[in-house]
Amino acid sequence: MKFLHCNNMHPPLKTLFFNPFRRHHLPLRLLLHRHLHPQPPPPPPTIEYPLPHPIYTIWAANTSLGKTLISAGLSIAFLTSTSTVVNIPKKFVYLKSIQTGFPDDSDSCFVYRKFSKFFLQNRPEFSIFASNHVLNASGPAARAFLGECWESGGFGSRKVGNFGVGLRVWGEPILPHLAAESEGVALEDSELLEMLKRGMQNGVGEDGNKDVGAVCVIEIAGGVASPGPSG
Repeated sequence: MKFLHCNNMHPPLKTLFFNPFRRHHLPLRLLLHRHLHPQPPPPPPTIEYPLPHPIYTIWAANTSLGKTLISAGLSIAFLTSTSTVVNIPKKFVYLKSIQTGFPDDSDSCFVYRKFSKFFLQNRPEFSIFASNHVLNASGPAARAFLGECWESGGFGSRKVGNFGVGLRVWGEPILPHLAAESEGVALEDSELLEMLKRGMQNGVGEDGNKDVGAVCVIEIAGGVASPGPSG
């Protein structure tokens, strides 16, 4: 009987008995270090904004849970409340961070109409100017919007309601990241934060305008994987 020695094997036969992966084993200490000390994720983008006035953020884990109805209720409660400080105008700013299904589905329009209906039915003893508008729209959403009548109501300017500040809207009624991909208008986190900052500055004032009693409400988009306060 003859025995084959590995050094004398034909190269193809030798590779059958050779385990190349043995050369690539990492030391156990290194593996444990990587497992116990993973690389921290990069910090999320942030913005700096003065807080002389309340800023509320409305969160929910899905759609049709009442976020927009709460926003409408806050607008009515704030603008129709009796102020303890006389001759101080009020300003309510509603920011919808991102919106899909526009213009058929518009949360800012819902808030505007709910407040307008309440105002016209109850006729409070003050004047108000209310507006509803969009800052950025994708191409399909903008084309669908051209035939729409976007509301604004002028009843004086002692109290102001900016209900329709849609920061970024898409036409398809699907998840925002899918709508952005489909319509070719992507949106980074840093861009959205900068748009939120500009929306608050345009609504309340860049320095907060301490001579105005203001409240800002930011409504987050709803969906199955909607972000929470922790991200």
